[in-house]
Amino acid sequence: AEVEKAVAQSWQFSRRFGNVSGEELLEMQKELAPVFGTREKALEKAEFMSSVLSSLRLNLGADQGMQFHRQIRDGIRAAELAGEAVNSDRFKSYLESMVKVLNAFGGTITPSDFFMAPKYARASGINWSDEYRERVLPTIMQELGASSTGTAHMSLYQAVVGGMMRQKSIALFDEMGMIDHSKLNPDDLTKEGRVKRIKPGAFQGSRLLMDNPYEWVQSVLIPKMLERGVMTQGGLDEVRKGNIKEGEGAEARKSMTEFIALLFQNRTAQGLIDMLALQSLKIERDKALIGGSAGIAGSQDRLTEDYVNAKLALDKQWDNLTTALGLGQIEDATKALGKLTGAISDLGKAITNDPAIAKGLTTGFLTMMAALFFGGIALLGSAILGSAALPALA
Repeated sequence: AEVEKAVAQSWQFSRRFGNVSGEELLEMQKELAPVFGTREKALEKAEFMSSVLSSLRLNLGADQGMQFHRQIRDGIRAAELAGEAVNSDRFKSYLESMVKVLNAFGGTITPSDFFMAPKYARASGINWSDEYRERVLPTIMQELGASSTGTAHMSLYQAVVGGMMRQKSIALFDEMGMIDHSKLNPDDLTKEGRVKRIKPGAFQGSRLLMDNPYEWVQSVLIPKMLERGVMTQGGLDEVRKGNIKEGEGAEARKSMTEFIALLFQNRTAQGLIDMLALQSLKIERDKALIGGSAGIAGSQDRLTEDYVNAKLALDKQWDNLTTALGLGQIEDATKALGKLTGAISDLGKAITNDPAIAKGLTTGFLTMMAALFFGGIALLGSAILGSAALPALA
């Protein structure tokens, strides 16, 4: 019953979305069943997943959209890792967001990237806000790669949220007034009153960092660096304009990266903070690009306006027709193949018992091929030179 329902749904959605075939949608449902736990749950998501695949082909072009067909499952697994696959509305919102990013970056970011980043980010990735995951994370993934992005976020999370950092770093954060002593126990301090251990929540804005590391850097860390005189406001303004190679901007860049290296004595966390602090122009530009990107909604309206996808739709519907025509013949075709297999097996057995049969078959086959070849030459010649030349050709 589930198979019959899956077939019916696949052909129904193929007719509706046009540029995906029923067979492709059946295959996608099969791949999604282990992700959701049962085929029935996969069937519930089939319509929306069909629209995702169709939209990617419309917005990225048929060829590139086709390449993402087998990565849809990775996108679903990413939703699971982020806790977005349980609630139907959250799940749809997550995939809408993913499609917008894929379209905005022209396919240079893939559904697999959305899976790999939270996979390596672990606890850090679970806590990302929708805003950060959709508008900031893609820029970092494009620059660092998905797995390195996840690793860098986990290193930063362990340092600021988990308090796993060297004593020199803890002392420097404390000097900046970024550690709340009211959340520490007496045994977290040395006899001299220096912080030696960090408790969860003791870092200023640690909950904000869990949601949105970029906002934490811009609204918490950088203002503290300004107060300390690490860089001037003029230098920071130049950095935010994208000027990090000349004048005040270059000086600010050097001072900021030197200070960040002392704060985060972990190279992966340090590299991520450098990027979030120095590349705000690029991040803000990409945020605007993603915000204006096409999602799933409304994509189908363009199917008749896009020649390549309209042609692809024709091909897919032709595939549906030929598949449907063949479905009724499967039983007869299977029986015929079985008989042919048996005949070939019997022939092989007979040749093994009497090798002379092979010689006779080979001679007969070659004679037939020669007759067909020369007969074809004669007919071709008579067509060109006329029937009167046939005896000469013969």
